[in-house]
Amino acid sequence: MVYYLFFLHWVGDFALQIRWLANNKSHNRWALMLHCLIYSATLSGGLYWLKPEYITLPEFGLFIFFNLCAHYLTDSITSKITSYLYAKQQFYLFFTVIGFDQLIHISTLLLSCQFIIEKAGHKWLI
Repeated sequence: MVYYLFFLHWVGDFALQIRWLANNKSHNRWALMLHCLIYSATLSGGLYWLKPEYITLPEFGLFIFFNLCAHYLTDSITSKITSYLYAKQQFYLFFTVIGFDQLIHISTLLLSCQFIIEKAGHKWLI
């Protein structure tokens, strides 16, 4: 399930991010919001049918909403930094920040999964 979660993250954060979103999310809040909505729709659509029965719809909605907000906040900062570094052709730092951005996203997903599953009274990753 964790690998599937990471796969959905990749699809929503990379595969479905068209060039316009990638080029504009650092300075256009609507582009950033659209990117985050696409990301959240990917998570929601991909996870809803596989969610365990003990996860209620409100808990699932909280998980999706939290990740939407966290993704927006993270990308609102990291996209500005990567945009600047790319323009300055500082590619090592550019990719380092992209990697850190992904670390934040994956950590957020794992911690929010842990919270929702343990809130429902079940053990995490067992």
